[in-house]
Amino acid sequence: MRARKTFLVICFAGLLLAVTAVASELALRISGHISTASIHAISNADFVRVPGMFEPNQSVEETPHPKLHYHATINSLGYRGPEFQRIRPPHVVRILCLGDSGTFGQFVNDEETLSANLERMLQQEGISVEVINGGVPGTTIVDQVEILQRGLSLAPDIVILTFSENDITDLEAEPSQFAALAENRRVKGRTGLKTVYELVRDTALFNYFLKVRATWNTYSAPHVSTGVLISSPEDSETRHEQLWANYSHHLGACPSNCLSCD
Repeated sequence: MRARKTFLVICFAGLLLAVTAVASELALRISGHISTASIHAISNADFVRVPGMFEPNQSVEETPHPKLHYHATINSLGYRGPEFQRIRPPHVVRILCLGDSGTFGQFVNDEETLSANLERMLQQEGISVEVINGGVPGTTIVDQVEILQRGLSLAPDIVILTFSENDITDLEAEPSQFAALAENRRVKGRTGLKTVYELVRDTALFNYFLKVRATWNTYSAPHVSTGVLISSPEDSETRHEQLWANYSHHLGACPSNCLSCD
């Protein structure tokens, strides 16, 4: 009798949880404030196969706000934008753009990204050019050196690295974005978790969780590295100079055809 009662309680709790989840999913979808799909990072299997950092062959309409819709396409090589040949065509100048969300083009359509605009402008000047969007949101120079090493298999003639002031303070983030993505690949590739992940990743609830986690990380992350107390403007300036030196060190690891611009 007690076992039956326990079983009924568990069933009721499970049913209540399922109803709550469905109701929450519908409420989030109706609100229009949460996308029901998002760009997925690359899996371990594809990571060794293609040079890009995103799951190949995606076409996503993201809706971070009811009044903000934008379309993002990931090609078969894991880069945002149209398809291109892995082997550079003869007589074509290939440019690889690296950077964070500004280079990736977060909140804008494919044809409005930095790489798309640059390619269009150069082609209007009669230059046979191909501009690849290698931007990955949340990255800084530490990650971009790693991304560049992967992109060198595409034999770019020029690499353009874009940065902004926040990339300097982002150097204090632990782990780096490249390392965090590696952990993401490891976790979602576990037996059993892979199936669950593929079932829930395009739900509004899952994307809402990602949004809440990103917001929490943004506002809870310390602005200085662990153990370092910035107590005066002089200390702050010294720390900033150290971060710039760190950035310069990683920038020096780039090949000689890497062009840095602000």
